Amino acid sequence: MTEKLISIFLYIIIITSFVIFLTTPQRHLANRTEEIQSIYIKENVLNDISKIALNDDKEILVCLKGKKIDDYYNITSYSIPKDIERNEEEVNVTGLTCLFDIGNLHSHPDTPMGWCELSDTDLVSFGASHNKINGLICIYRDDYRFMFISKDNPSEEMEIFEYE
Repeated sequence: MTEKLISIFLYIIIITSFVIFLTTPQRHLANRTEEIQSIYIKENVLNDISKIALNDDKEILVCLKGKKIDDYYNITSYSIPKDIERNEEEVNVTGLTCLFDIGNLHSHPDTPMGWCELSDTDLVSFGASHNKINGLICIYRDDYRFMFISKDNPSEEMEIFEYE
Protein backbone atom coordinates (compact mmCIF):
# COMPACT_ATOMS: atom_id res chain seq x y z
CA MET A 1 0.00 0.00 0.00
CA THR A 2 2.80 2.44 0.94
CA GLU A 3 4.71 1.66 -2.25
CA LYS A 4 1.60 2.34 -4.31
CA LEU A 5 1.08 5.72 -2.60
CA ILE A 6 4.72 6.65 -3.19
CA SER A 7 4.39 5.67 -6.85
CA ILE A 8 1.24 7.77 -7.23
CA PHE A 9 2.90 10.72 -5.49
CA LEU A 10 5.99 10.51 -7.75
CA TYR A 11 3.76 10.21 -10.81
CA ILE A 12 1.90 13.39 -9.82
CA ILE A 13 5.19 15.26 -9.28
CA ILE A 14 6.55 14.15 -12.67
CA ILE A 15 3.34 15.07 -14.53
CA THR A 16 3.16 18.46 -12.77
CA SER A 17 6.80 19.23 -13.61
CA PHE A 18 6.21 18.22 -17.21
CA VAL A 19 3.15 20.48 -17.53
CA ILE A 20 5.10 23.41 -16.06
CA PHE A 21 7.98 22.75 -18.49
CA LEU A 22 5.62 22.61 -21.49
CA THR A 23 3.76 25.76 -20.51
CA THR A 24 6.90 27.85 -19.95
CA PRO A 25 7.13 30.24 -22.92
CA GLN A 26 10.16 29.48 -25.07
CA ARG A 27 11.01 33.18 -25.29
CA HIS A 28 11.36 33.17 -21.50
CA LEU A 29 13.87 30.32 -21.71
CA ALA A 30 15.79 31.97 -24.54
CA ASN A 31 15.98 35.41 -22.87
CA ARG A 32 17.52 34.31 -19.61
CA THR A 33 20.43 36.50 -18.62
CA GLU A 34 22.11 33.70 -16.72
CA GLU A 35 22.87 31.33 -19.58
CA ILE A 36 25.23 28.57 -18.61
CA GLN A 37 27.00 27.33 -21.70
CA SER A 38 30.04 25.59 -20.19
CA ILE A 39 30.58 22.39 -18.30
CA TYR A 40 33.87 21.42 -16.67
CA ILE A 41 34.35 17.70 -16.12
CA LYS A 42 37.20 15.87 -14.47
CA GLU A 43 39.17 13.94 -17.07
CA ASN A 44 38.87 10.64 -15.19
CA VAL A 45 35.06 10.99 -15.13
CA LEU A 46 34.87 11.34 -18.92
CA ASN A 47 37.38 8.51 -19.41
CA ASP A 48 35.51 6.16 -17.06
CA ILE A 49 32.12 6.87 -18.63
CA SER A 50 33.44 6.41 -22.18
CA LYS A 51 35.02 3.06 -21.24
CA ILE A 52 31.79 1.87 -19.61
CA ALA A 53 29.70 2.93 -22.62
CA LEU A 54 32.10 1.50 -25.22
CA ASN A 55 32.09 -1.90 -23.50
CA ASP A 56 28.32 -2.22 -23.19
CA ASP A 57 25.84 -2.75 -26.04
CA LYS A 58 22.93 -1.63 -23.85
CA GLU A 59 22.09 1.94 -22.88
CA ILE A 60 23.81 3.09 -19.71
CA LEU A 61 22.74 5.72 -17.18
CA VAL A 62 25.16 7.69 -15.03
CA CYS A 63 24.29 10.15 -12.24
CA LEU A 64 26.55 13.21 -12.37
CA LYS A 65 27.80 14.81 -9.17
CA GLY A 66 29.07 18.35 -8.89
CA LYS A 67 27.85 21.88 -8.51
CA LYS A 68 27.14 25.13 -10.26
CA ILE A 69 29.98 27.65 -9.88
CA ASP A 70 29.28 31.16 -11.13
CA ASP A 71 28.39 30.72 -14.81
CA TYR A 72 29.36 27.07 -15.36
CA TYR A 73 28.78 23.57 -14.02
CA ASN A 74 31.61 21.55 -12.50
CA ILE A 75 31.31 17.76 -12.56
CA THR A 76 33.67 16.02 -10.14
CA SER A 77 32.34 12.45 -9.92
CA TYR A 78 29.58 10.09 -10.95
CA SER A 79 27.67 7.03 -9.80
CA ILE A 80 25.91 4.24 -11.64
CA PRO A 81 22.42 3.65 -10.26
CA LYS A 82 21.33 0.12 -9.49
CA ASP A 83 17.56 0.71 -9.68
CA ILE A 84 17.24 0.70 -13.47
CA GLU A 85 16.06 -1.59 -16.22
CA ARG A 86 17.84 -1.26 -19.53
CA ASN A 87 18.17 -2.71 -23.01
CA GLU A 88 19.69 -1.69 -26.35
CA GLU A 89 17.20 1.13 -26.87
CA GLU A 90 16.21 2.57 -23.50
CA VAL A 91 16.84 2.94 -19.80
CA ASN A 92 13.87 2.79 -17.44
CA VAL A 93 14.40 4.33 -14.01
CA THR A 94 12.47 4.75 -10.81
CA GLY A 95 11.36 8.23 -9.77
CA LEU A 96 14.28 8.60 -7.34
CA THR A 97 17.16 7.76 -9.68
CA CYS A 98 19.66 10.69 -9.80
CA LEU A 99 17.10 12.82 -7.94
CA PHE A 100 19.66 14.51 -5.68
CA ASP A 101 22.40 14.80 -8.32
CA ILE A 102 23.13 17.80 -10.51
CA GLY A 103 22.41 15.82 -13.65
CA ASN A 104 22.54 12.58 -15.53
CA LEU A 105 24.02 11.17 -18.68
CA HIS A 106 22.89 8.23 -20.75
CA SER A 107 24.15 6.53 -23.89
CA HIS A 108 22.84 5.97 -27.38
CA PRO A 109 24.68 2.86 -28.61
CA ASP A 110 25.31 2.38 -32.33
CA THR A 111 24.57 6.01 -33.25
CA PRO A 112 26.53 7.67 -36.08
CA MET A 113 28.20 10.86 -34.86
CA GLY A 114 26.13 13.07 -37.18
CA TRP A 115 22.97 11.80 -35.46
CA CYS A 116 24.11 12.39 -31.88
CA GLU A 117 21.24 14.28 -30.28
CA LEU A 118 18.74 13.90 -27.49
CA SER A 119 15.50 12.26 -28.53
CA ASP A 120 12.07 13.78 -27.90
CA THR A 121 11.62 11.26 -25.07
CA ASP A 122 14.96 12.38 -23.57
CA LEU A 123 13.88 16.03 -23.68
CA VAL A 124 10.49 15.33 -22.07
CA SER A 125 12.15 13.31 -19.29
CA PHE A 126 14.69 16.09 -18.73
CA GLY A 127 11.96 18.72 -18.59
CA ALA A 128 10.12 16.73 -15.94
CA SER A 129 13.23 16.01 -13.85
CA HIS A 130 14.86 18.06 -11.11
CA ASN A 131 18.27 17.72 -12.76
CA LYS A 132 20.02 20.88 -13.94
CA ILE A 133 21.98 19.23 -16.78
CA ASN A 134 21.41 16.32 -19.14
CA GLY A 135 24.18 14.54 -20.97
CA LEU A 136 24.48 12.05 -23.75
CA ILE A 137 27.27 9.86 -25.06
CA CYS A 138 26.78 8.49 -28.56
CA ILE A 139 28.78 5.41 -29.48
CA TYR A 140 29.48 4.29 -33.03
CA ARG A 141 31.89 1.43 -33.53
CA ASP A 142 34.98 2.46 -31.52
CA ASP A 143 34.22 6.18 -31.54
CA TYR A 144 32.14 8.28 -29.17
CA ARG A 145 30.92 11.84 -28.65
CA PHE A 146 29.64 13.61 -25.54
CA MET A 147 27.04 16.38 -25.53
CA PHE A 148 25.29 18.27 -22.71
CA ILE A 149 22.45 20.74 -22.30
CA SER A 150 21.33 22.67 -19.23
CA LYS A 151 17.95 23.86 -18.01
CA ASP A 152 19.43 27.38 -18.06
CA ASN A 153 19.50 27.26 -21.87
CA PRO A 154 18.07 23.98 -23.17
CA SER A 155 18.26 24.94 -26.83
CA GLU A 156 22.08 25.28 -26.85
CA GLU A 157 24.63 22.52 -26.55
CA MET A 158 27.13 23.26 -23.77
CA GLU A 159 30.86 23.61 -24.38
CA ILE A 160 32.80 20.83 -22.62
CA PHE A 161 36.11 21.40 -20.83
CA GLU A 162 38.17 18.61 -19.28
CA TYR A 163 40.47 19.10 -16.32
CA GLU A 164 42.63 16.88 -14.10
